[in-house]
Amino acid sequence: MIKNILFDCAGVLTHMNFRGMMLKLSGSEKIADLFVNHLWKPGSPWHLYDKGELNSQQIVGELKKFLPEPIHPYIQSIIDNFPDIFPPMDGMEELVDELHQKGYSCYLLSNFPDRFDVIPARTPVLQKLDGLVVSCHIHMIKPHPATFLKTAEILSIVPQETIFIDDSLPNVEGAKQAGMDGYHFSTPANLRLYFQSIGILPID
Repeated sequence: MIKNILFDCAGVLTHMNFRGMMLKLSGSEKIADLFVNHLWKPGSPWHLYDKGELNSQQIVGELKKFLPEPIHPYIQSIIDNFPDIFPPMDGMEELVDELHQKGYSCYLLSNFPDRFDVIPARTPVLQKLDGLVVSCHIHMIKPHPATFLKTAEILSIVPQETIFIDDSLPNVEGAKQAGMDGYHFSTPANLRLYFQSIGILPID
């Protein structure tokens, strides 16, 4: 029996617009594409940033070692403007409210660096959740199944009673390996239909 809904943050509860922010800062489509095409490549220091092994002072220098030179003038500004990359996702706050009204607990598990701490103040849906687990605080990242098991331990929830919602299919698969159910997020409307199809929310 499902009792808990565990949400990803960026791409689910909020948008994630790294490309748009780089385009705004640089004024260059080419640089914006170069940035997003390199930021999460294997070996990127961003993965260490998400794990909390690098802080927001250290990541700037490490990214300058890793990313192509045309991006370098804008890296500090990306970190400085970090909260603006993640505006709230329309419709998700209302969905969380409905889930609470039906008696479900709602939580967060997100790969996020130390700058996450400024996000909840400007994102009302995050303030309504029953608990938050962020990768930089536990030094573990998705999609590793151990990350989901550690999250369940921290939140005192049972994996088999939990659905994990993420826009990354590998992360959903990692949750399933940890014993959770999982849903690959695309839009709030489709998520609502999914919840209706499995009886979590009533059909309109």
